Amino acid sequence: MRSSSFINFAVLIIIGAAAYFLTLYMDTRKPLIIKQSKPEIIIQPDAPIENFKTRQRTPEFSFKNIDGKTYSSSDFKNKIIILNFWASWCPPCLKEFPHFLTAAKEFENEIVFIGVSSDLNEEAINKYLSTLGDDVKNPNIFITFDKDQNITKNIFQVYGLPETILIDEKQIMRTKIIGADWDYNELKSNIKALKRQP
Repeated sequence: MRSSSFINFAVLIIIGAAAYFLTLYMDTRKPLIIKQSKPEIIIQPDAPIENFKTRQRTPEFSFKNIDGKTYSSSDFKNKIIILNFWASWCPPCLKEFPHFLTAAKEFENEIVFIGVSSDLNEEAINKYLSTLGDDVKNPNIFITFDKDQNITKNIFQVYGLPETILIDEKQIMRTKIIGADWDYNELKSNIKALKRQP
């Protein structure tokens, strides 16, 4: 009887250990979200962060929209561009995403929103976008799956999500927003300030 209890106890220990190591293994496979110690919105037009330089011309890049059409950043000259780096597995990204859609609707004739996704696959993007209904269907909203991370890492050196770059009508990078600790009125003020840029 004691032997049977000992075997049962040993089996429970083995199962518990296996579950623990499986959990550790699965956690290492989750996408990495780099958390900022204090997410902030940078509103000063001359305040550089990391390798980002304000008043620098935006590198030209091309992307394939989720509808299959290919666009170039130069297609949007004379428009303010909100260039957002996001993923559906990133909670702060999902917190701020609706604000960008609201801005795209409010300033429909003046801005273009480009959402560059670092998702694991297009199905994850489409699944999230389907929860937004018609809000994501404005003609000035573009979503692209950056499968090889060329736009995100190679061109713009973005390694933590979310990050957003506001680009003026002359295709000059003016503002970088790191994290999602901001509200819609701040975004709106930044857009209006860009419209006043010389």
